[in-house]
Amino acid sequence: MARNVIEKITLNLLSNALKFTPDHGSIEVQLHVQDVQLELTVRDTGVGIDNSHIKHIFERFYQVDSINSSGTGIGLALVKQFVTLLGGTISVSSEIGKGTLFTVLIPLNTNPKLTIKPYEKIPHITSADAPTELWLLAQTTSEPASAVHIHKNVKKYSKKPLILIADDSADMRAFMQALLEDRFDIILAENGKEAIEMIDKHEPQVILTDAMMPYMDGYQLTKAVKANNKTRHIPVILVTAKTGNESIISGLDVGANDYLSKPFLPEELIARIQASLRTYYDYIALTQANLKLEQEIEERKKLEFKNNELTGQLVLAARQAGMADIATSVLHNIGNVLNSANISTAMITHRITHSRISDLEKITALLHENKDNIGNYLTKDKTGKHIIQYLGLLTKTWKEDYNSLISETRLLKDNIEHIRNIIMQQQALGRTIGFNEKTSIPELIEHCISLNNINNKMIEIIREYAPIKEVTLDKVKLMQVMVNLIKNSMDSLQESNVKKKQITVRTYEKDESSFIIQVGDNGIGIAPEHLEKIFSHGFTTKKAGHGYGLHASAVSIQEMNGALTVESKGVEMGAVFTLTLSYNPLKGESHGTKANSCSG
Repeated sequence: MARNVIEKITLNLLSNALKFTPDHGSIEVQLHVQDVQLELTVRDTGVGIDNSHIKHIFERFYQVDSINSSGTGIGLALVKQFVTLLGGTISVSSEIGKGTLFTVLIPLNTNPKLTIKPYEKIPHITSADAPTELWLLAQTTSEPASAVHIHKNVKKYSKKPLILIADDSADMRAFMQALLEDRFDIILAENGKEAIEMIDKHEPQVILTDAMMPYMDGYQLTKAVKANNKTRHIPVILVTAKTGNESIISGLDVGANDYLSKPFLPEELIARIQASLRTYYDYIALTQANLKLEQEIEERKKLEFKNNELTGQLVLAARQAGMADIATSVLHNIGNVLNSANISTAMITHRITHSRISDLEKITALLHENKDNIGNYLTKDKTGKHIIQYLGLLTKTWKEDYNSLISETRLLKDNIEHIRNIIMQQQALGRTIGFNEKTSIPELIEHCISLNNINNKMIEIIREYAPIKEVTLDKVKLMQVMVNLIKNSMDSLQESNVKKKQITVRTYEKDESSFIIQVGDNGIGIAPEHLEKIFSHGFTTKKAGHGYGLHASAVSIQEMNGALTVESKGVEMGAVFTLTLSYNPLKGESHGTKANSCSG
């Protein structure tokens, strides 16, 4: 490190000498060991420095009025900082018109790694054939205005923080680079426009910008950085020679994170950069934490949706299992009743098929044959005289058969009535057997939207949720209806030529006892002649439809004592399905289904 610092000290002193030494002048550099210290002297035959300025020349931004005043007054201040860093001293002596001598003394005992080679005389060098580095030092104030500098030590995989320095002064850039390059990687730009290009390309972690620059000044640069979502998190330190609260407020108004006034201490510059880096790293950590939290929330939502789906399946399975047990019991009961009815039917059939109606027909025929001598036939004829007695017996038998038929018919009627009651009870039970639970309607709708995976269908969902109370109802059944209605709207939009596909889901209170859920779309719509049939079993306008979804939805809503209606202005005019449900569906009245054709 000591060798690099001494090189910087030497180059800055040479740069200063070159600036103030006229053509045909000379510069002499000597380096040797004196006792336990290293002595470096730089002598020039330049314009010299007045004694009134000598005590100020090592102050930052101090400039001596002379034939060359294009510098920034930081080169000698930087030399002073480096000499102090090595524990040494620097002095100057000068005479107007004759030149200046700078003497640097650096102790060797505190810098043991410094080694001095034997004295080597360097030939006289003119400005025309000077080494490139020295010539560049002499030209620092006249480099191209459009140059963008990337420090050679910036590496693609460097672990150092990357700092962008934007300043139109070459000396100021060199000064800040020299102060910072041991701690940070540095990229340099001469104005805000070039800085924007460097920011997009290299993504620095801190931006250090001068306030006054050509093309785009520091205020405009800061405003542009903070207006870009990709760069707004990068801390910006605004550096200016202006003083006063107004300039500070102007910088902070455009979004600057910090403000540094010239002149400044190197320690202050480094401290402010370190503070800005902490802000940057805190932002990165917070962003990563937020991203992780968002991912966890998304995963939890997916798990919640899956859990709700599984819960619905479990509830449905439990319901089906319970219904199966009930159905088994009911069928057993009905089976017993049917057995009894079957016996009654068999007995009635037997009585009818084995009746004495044929005997009556024979007696009638005999009486008809002997109608002209009926008296003698009934009293004297061997067969005829038994007819009256036989009719008595036949009447008795018929009366017994009649009473038996009446009894069995009543029993059959009772059994049939019993079966009818069982079926009616089962139907009533089927309407109330669902698992009723407290349900947030907006949350239920969001679950149904997620289950339909609408985000991947390029369809915009418009949500208009007016506040409604929490309701206790069959959540699984309502979810099945909502999933079906949303899927129906998606299918309608897929068949439509409309460019901006939209589904609107709306909730609001109808009155104190009921609320409304609407699912509308701007899709294919419904032809007027199809409106009345839309909820009919087996009716569909879809090519691959089965005509069951809307019918099943209408039935389910009726079972929940609600109403399902539809309105459409016609083909390519969209449709709106409206659910009307009671806050207490167990006590509500069913309103059925209704289809309306709307006029514009």
